[in-house]
Amino acid sequence: MEHPPPCRLVLAGMLLLATLQAEPVEIHGIPMVRIPAGRFIMGTTPEDRRELERRQWWNRFLGVEEPAHVVIISRPLLLSRTEITQSQWQAIMGKRHEAATGEDPDLPVNGMSFHDAQAFLVALNARGPEHFRLPTEAEWEYACRAGGWGLYFIGTDGHPVDQADLGDHCWMRDNSGGRPREAATRLPNAWGLHDMTGNLWEWCSDRYHRDAYQGRGAVTRDPHEESPFPERVMRGGSWFLEARYQRSALRSGRREEDRSPHAGLRVVCEIEEEAP
Repeated sequence: MEHPPPCRLVLAGMLLLATLQAEPVEIHGIPMVRIPAGRFIMGTTPEDRRELERRQWWNRFLGVEEPAHVVIISRPLLLSRTEITQSQWQAIMGKRHEAATGEDPDLPVNGMSFHDAQAFLVALNARGPEHFRLPTEAEWEYACRAGGWGLYFIGTDGHPVDQADLGDHCWMRDNSGGRPREAATRLPNAWGLHDMTGNLWEWCSDRYHRDAYQGRGAVTRDPHEESPFPERVMRGGSWFLEARYQRSALRSGRREEDRSPHAGLRVVCEIEEEAP
């Protein structure tokens, strides 16, 4: 594995400390983790591509992850600690999600379309005064990486996770038993977020544009893809997929109306606070 340049190490250390000092909060029964403002390298770098080629994981479809570019996340935000669970869904919506499978209230809600996610947000925001929404694709990757670089993310012990210990943090094909698993039963990343990769795909607010990164400059502030494409971004892989599909940079898209047993959601609560 190639070592990151010193500037990445300094940035990762600063972001890790900033988040570890923050206390989680619970809003409307949903535990939320504070994610600091900052910057990171989004996408697959040339170094990461060489590693994917070495593992024989690279294919032409992964070009949607290039070019890697610096993204500034200008405001801190609160992100739900886990994917929304069946008990959280029922508490907000007053009933089970009709397409969800399994009876355990701690299972993440699956069978989720983008429209279902929006309905949940409408009901959640009606409780006020906070404003909830889906994460942008950039916010999602930033939170997933937790100050990290490379193929995966920074783990609980502050070190980069690789394929050898990915199963400690992630429900995937090798360890899931062929089904979604209860939330927060794998280790979190360094920022205290569980199941950012694996378990369920997570909807993001951006439209899915295969060439979204091509039009961005070397540094982009708070990107959000609003092109009129019929699909929305999904991130994070799922319990059904192998380790190669649990990478932080992996991108996918799906039509808004599609319900999938592999799809769920995670929510952002906005913070009215400027970055220093």
